[in-house]
Amino acid sequence: AKSNLVSDSIDRIKQTLASAVHEDVLSFELNADNLPREISRSHGAKTQYLALTWNPECDAEGHVHSILLTVEDVTDRHVLEEQAEKQRKDFEILQELVQCGAEKFELFSRSSDQLLTENMRLLRLEALSESDLKIIFVNTHTVKGGARTLGLASLATSLHDAEHEFSRILRKESALNLEYLRELMQHSWQAFNRYITYNRDKLGRKSLGKEVNLDLDFIKEHYRALKHLELNSGASTMHLMEQISVFKDRIAEFIYKSDTHIMESCLDNVGRLARDLGKMVPRIEMHTADIPVLAEVEMVIRNAMVHIIRNSMDHGLESSEERTLKGKTPEGLLSIRTEKLGDLIHITISDDGRGLALKKIKAKGVTLGLISENADSASVADLIFQPGLSTASGVSQISGRGVGMDAVRRFVEEAHGSISIELKGGEGDYRAFALQIYLPLQDINVSQVAA
Repeated sequence: AKSNLVSDSIDRIKQTLASAVHEDVLSFELNADNLPREISRSHGAKTQYLALTWNPECDAEGHVHSILLTVEDVTDRHVLEEQAEKQRKDFEILQELVQCGAEKFELFSRSSDQLLTENMRLLRLEALSESDLKIIFVNTHTVKGGARTLGLASLATSLHDAEHEFSRILRKESALNLEYLRELMQHSWQAFNRYITYNRDKLGRKSLGKEVNLDLDFIKEHYRALKHLELNSGASTMHLMEQISVFKDRIAEFIYKSDTHIMESCLDNVGRLARDLGKMVPRIEMHTADIPVLAEVEMVIRNAMVHIIRNSMDHGLESSEERTLKGKTPEGLLSIRTEKLGDLIHITISDDGRGLALKKIKAKGVTLGLISENADSASVADLIFQPGLSTASGVSQISGRGVGMDAVRRFVEEAHGSISIELKGGEGDYRAFALQIYLPLQDINVSQVAA
């Protein structure tokens, strides 16, 4: 059977052995790194692993006259190590799922399934346009952000690798290799489905999808109430309307989530994100109106908040040292306010960080030909929604790729909503601001995002 050694490795082994014999033992020791300590060879579907030990035998003057090679079959040990490693990774995934919580993972998986399914569909096309590639990039970045926030490390790492390659292609640093992109996304898809499978099969959590759990007593109670109304059909219209209103409100609890619950859930992992960034956990100031929100609108809000919170924590809120020097409290402040305006939910999000780097954003926008030198502040601020525009000095698994707010605008506008920036404070290189989001509350057809 042929080993895994390539011709170059074999040549280096021969040269090392030839140069060591009849020479001082020091010569062997200096080149011993060229000698493999383990090789493998295939026998059909099976692989055999062999451990190699190279021992120089010397004469009285310390010259090597021969080299003793000991070969040990360590296949069984390898199998046990691989099994142990798989069990370790399985345990890590289960631990992450338990810490994440059933409801959070359910919401994340429903949203992410839509985005990754769209990626797989686009990658099956015979050719990819730049627009297609940007959609795949944004979707990947969004799912990675959610996985990172929930502490799903293995999935986040897999998506980070795919995202990195998409980013290099968009920046013209790498040629488009469709087969390689398919392979990367397939790996991420498999990692995602591994979490789904473990959540279902090992933790016994059922994915509800469009189903809801109804308690049997709830069904019996409402059946009896409806039966009572049927038998008392002569009751006053006012009484009937009161009973129908009660039924409607009870059923609505299964269809809608309150904006308060949604926002609290989105902010649950701010502490983890702060620790990852080496920052203090910010104070949260939240004023919500207990607005009932449909599932598809909820998914839009959650996907948008993934990017908004990460951007605020990473680029907006300064370190505690920097904040103290500016006379601010060491910890930052995140503010969220909601209100109902007719058939819309209006969401305002802000922080007390450094604000928008208008000077840097303008310089980048002028260089890219997106705005002119005499553009006003509002036009400059609006550039943060442009794909690929980033003023971050580096790239990490958390942010810095110039994607985020463009994804937010895409999600919001596909849901027939709108997003804008409200600048505050005086003129300067940095300006405080608030994000203003408007989303419809009635039934909507949210392509690619709705669960």
